[in-house]
Parts: sequence; structure tokens; C-alpha cells
Amino acid sequence: MAAIAQQFSFKLQAMVQGVQSGKLSREQGEQFTGEQYQIARMQFELLSALHQMLQQDLARATVVRYEPSPSAEREIVMVALPFSSLKLSPSLAEYLELSPEQVNDIQQLMADERRNLEPLMIQMRATKMKLLAATAGGQRNEREIKTLADAQAAMLTRLILANSRMQGRLYKLLSREQQKKLDAFKQSTEPSLRAVE
Repeated sequence: MAAIAQQFSFKLQAMVQGVQSGKLSREQGEQFTGEQYQIARMQFELLSALHQMLQQDLARATVVRYEPSPSAEREIVMVALPFSSLKLSPSLAEYLELSPEQVNDIQQLMADERRNLEPLMIQMRATKMKLLAATAGGQRNEREIKTLADAQAAMLTRLILANSRMQGRLYKLLSREQQKKLDAFKQSTEPSLRAVE
């Protein structure tokens, strides 16, 4: 966030110098300053929203302490996926320049998706608990563990497919320009999310 403020400060300083030297008119300087302010504000809101989403995801994530076991025969791997809250960020809506109708349609799509995925998420949590119970205290019922692991994998596949379908429906609600902006947004946020991890 400090980088955003610093970048805005440098651009503002360059515009002041441009106006003072006569390369820019006062009106142009005011217009460019306003645009740069809006960009900096959106970047700040975006980072704040991403930070808040990450905090929510971390609060929902299960922390599993890794303790290596002497036996490396058959191990169970549990994947904990942090899912976002399926809510439309106001700053993202502003960045994409969504119309009120698009905002309503996207919010409805996300609400429907939350409703549709809730039973699956409950099933995944229940299966995870059964997997933990099946391996607690050194117990090893291989057949039960394999059945639970297969069920968990099938549910994860369904979740990934549902997410892909939802993204496809979401893209149909956007103009081509908005789709490009959203793609650029995803690409620009991916490295920043990795840096936080």
C-alpha cells in the first residue's frame, strides 16, 4: 500500500512540474491528477479487498501441524482449499465499469452459486472429519480410508467444475472489454497473492 502512495506521489510531482514548466495546462494537470487519484484509490481498495478475502480464507482454513512419521508406506494427503466468499467487491465493479443491471445479475449468480455449493461444502467438511477420525490414534482401515479419499476427490472435482461453469456464466454477463479487464485483473493479482502466501 505504501508503494501505491509513493507511486501516486511521484506521478503527482511530475504533473506539478509539467504544469509549472508549461508542458501541461492547469486544466490538464487537474484532469490527470484526478485520474491518477482514482487509479490509486481503486488499487488501494483492491488490495484492501484482497487482504480481507485472504483473512477470511485463512480464518476458514484448517491448520494441520506436520509431523513426519517413521513409516512412509501409505500416507494420506489432505488438501485444504481456501475459497473466496463469492461476493462482488465494489471496487472491482467500479474497475470493470459494471452497469447496475450487471451488478445485480452477478450478485444473483454468486448468491445462487453459494446456495448450490453449500451442501457440497458441508459434505466435504464431513468427509474430512471422517478421514481424520479414520486415521486417529494410529488406526488404519485401508478400505475405509480409500473410500473416503475417493469421495473427497470426487467432491473436489465437482467443486472445480462448478467454479468453472460459474466463471463461464459470469463472463457471458460482461462485455468483451470488461472480460479483458477482468483477465488483466486476475493476472495482476495472482503474483501478489503468491507473495502473501
